[in-house]
Amino acid sequence: MVNFTVNIVSDKDDSRVPVALAGQIMIDIQDLFTHIGEYLTSRELRIQTLVNPKFDEKFRIYMDGNGEMSFNASTDDPETKGFGDIIEDTIAKMEETLDVMGNGTGSYWMEDNFADALYRNAIIYDIVALHQDLVDSDGFHLEYGSTDELKRFGYVDVEKLSTFIKRRGLSFDGATIGILERSQSKSGKGPRYIFSTGKDVHSRISFKDRDELERSLQFIGDCIVVVAGTFTYSDNGDLISIDNAEDMCKVESIKFHRLISPIGDVSVTTPVEAKVSFKNNKWILSNEDLGIMSSSDSWDSAVQSFHDYFVFLWSQYTESDDEGLSEEELEVKSALLSHVA
Repeated sequence: MVNFTVNIVSDKDDSRVPVALAGQIMIDIQDLFTHIGEYLTSRELRIQTLVNPKFDEKFRIYMDGNGEMSFNASTDDPETKGFGDIIEDTIAKMEETLDVMGNGTGSYWMEDNFADALYRNAIIYDIVALHQDLVDSDGFHLEYGSTDELKRFGYVDVEKLSTFIKRRGLSFDGATIGILERSQSKSGKGPRYIFSTGKDVHSRISFKDRDELERSLQFIGDCIVVVAGTFTYSDNGDLISIDNAEDMCKVESIKFHRLISPIGDVSVTTPVEAKVSFKNNKWILSNEDLGIMSSSDSWDSAVQSFHDYFVFLWSQYTESDDEGLSEEELEVKSALLSHVA
């Protein structure tokens, strides 16, 4: 378990800290912690939009008995204790983010470390808000760290970060899963290509060059594909367009290295494979060995259900006495534990 300390320190002879300032700084830290945690969660889940709000409780910060900010309260007794804790990863990434962003730099570092523009921008706004609240306080600074030797949060170049957000907007380079479809353009000049990621969820797609387009035409229809490109999202987190699409290829399964749900997460040494199909406008993810099958018209919902069920099975069977389990349940337990052997 990682301990993390946040202190608001007075630069004046009077060491007292106004409650209003302390409360606002706590809100800033909470927002930053939540957005970093949700970003890391979204990467593990391989989802296409924002993390489900049911994860909010997982990243909630509490006051301990001494009135200090506590980052380990929600990790004391997870249902998957000892096999993975994304809270600890979030704390480490938050400390690294405060280190870099408090040195007056960070825009390109942010792009390298937070690929998703939705979360990247939110985290930048959180950092700017924290910086501004400290500047407005006139005489207080923030100290933080995971060791006894705390670090001082420094200068944030707000102008540079603002320029970065305006330049990059809600676009980023990445990859996603879905189905390539073709329809007639409204102008009647030729075919129009769209990328479907679920029932009634479509976005425009344009290809890097003619060769990429020609190579991708073989996948039109019900074939599930992964495609790389530049993705642009709306403020609501909806995928609007894919530009410079390339390297499209068929996919029949995906592998997860960490299974995560609001009640816990499990880091596996052998990836958990989920077979992927799309039938009757529904995404289906399944693993025969574990007896898991999730189905939804939304990719994100189908993925989350798969993870939820894995963590549920883990909490039900891995700590149970073999004598109390049926033959089928013992097989499931064995299959679960094989991923962490």
